[in-house]
Amino acid sequence: MRCPHCGRPNYIYALDCRHCGKAMRTQQELDAALQSVWADLPPKVKDKVQKDYQNNLNKYLQDMESVRRSAQKDIARAAIVLGLIGLCNGFIIIPDILLGGLAGFIIRKKGGGAFWGMTLFAASYLVSFALKWNLGWTVDPWKQDYPFIIILWAGGVGLALASGRFYGEYIDLQSTE
Repeated sequence: MRCPHCGRPNYIYALDCRHCGKAMRTQQELDAALQSVWADLPPKVKDKVQKDYQNNLNKYLQDMESVRRSAQKDIARAAIVLGLIGLCNGFIIIPDILLGGLAGFIIRKKGGGAFWGMTLFAASYLVSFALKWNLGWTVDPWKQDYPFIIILWAGGVGLALASGRFYGEYIDLQSTE
């Protein structure tokens, strides 16, 4: 369809000209034009177009459902991994699981990557460690030797960095497929 103001071609379903920005027609005129095009099609072509549309819609809905399930599994994996790493600094792992789920969600939204995985997993571990320390849920430093506490803390950070790298790369590979 050509714009009545500037004369340039536009899409058949456009309301406004994409070149000059002026209104070409109203929504009712567009609906009537599309219905007339649809009514002019032969019945075989209509049936084929409707079948193709329905098949494509079903495929799209199935793909979206599988993406949603995959995202839930990925977030649960991150929560479980950080929950297990959280055992390095105490037996109550609820903060680790919650922060791990949040880290997995953010990594998934960012599309993965070793940097995001390592950064968010290590940050989640450190926040969880600080939270457990303040609540008294971690090993008591006055009853244990400081080198032992430092080894636990450094080991947890190392595990968080390593697992975050692998998790981020896993999500990155999934998003590129």
